[in-house]
Amino acid sequence: MKRIDIIYDGTLYSLGGEEYDELKTSIAAAHDEGRSTWLRVDHGEGRARSAEILIAPGIPISLVAINTDTDAEGGSDDDFGSGSGGFEPGSGDGGVVEDGVDE
Repeated sequence: MKRIDIIYDGTLYSLGGEEYDELKTSIAAAHDEGRSTWLRVDHGEGRARSAEILIAPGIPISLVAINTDTDAEGGSDDDFGSGSGGFEPGSGDGGVVEDGVDE
């Protein structure tokens, strides 16, 4: 089972049954087009409540891919899809992105 944890305005939300790369691409497309979109997520532990968060340029959001099958086996939770490569300090990849420009 896969889950994506989302940190938004300092609060943890989660989303189940979605592919990390598809969600990331969808959010990036909205930002590239300069439009806002609502994302339905789960909030809370135990019995989660449905919530919607506004995805828009200038609003920080973090995505964390969680592969619960791998985690249960003691494996890595770094399941960011194929070919992502991850962040390399000093590589120019990552950091704060505002108005489509890496800082």
